[in-house]
Amino acid sequence: MTQKQLADKLEISIQQLNNTISGRNTASMAVYERIADALGVEFWQMFAPDDVLNGVILPTIVNGEIAVHCSKCGNEIKVKFEQ
Repeated sequence: MTQKQLADKLEISIQQLNNTISGRNTASMAVYERIADALGVEFWQMFAPDDVLNGVILPTIVNGEIAVHCSKCGNEIKVKFEQ
């Protein structure tokens, strides 16, 4: 899928999409969920390191919090989702 196709599917401009992906714009959880849905992936997969996506490390999800272990330092990284 091209950026234009993704932007069209989300009904936003390519510039809005690029600004969201690059972090120049802050986006709500709903926007990231829409992007994940349009890409056909789970929300957490957009932010997971490659070793997680390749099945080397699986995240745990408990009470709206995702925890993975950094492949470089071994520290646990937690992301809590609030609405």
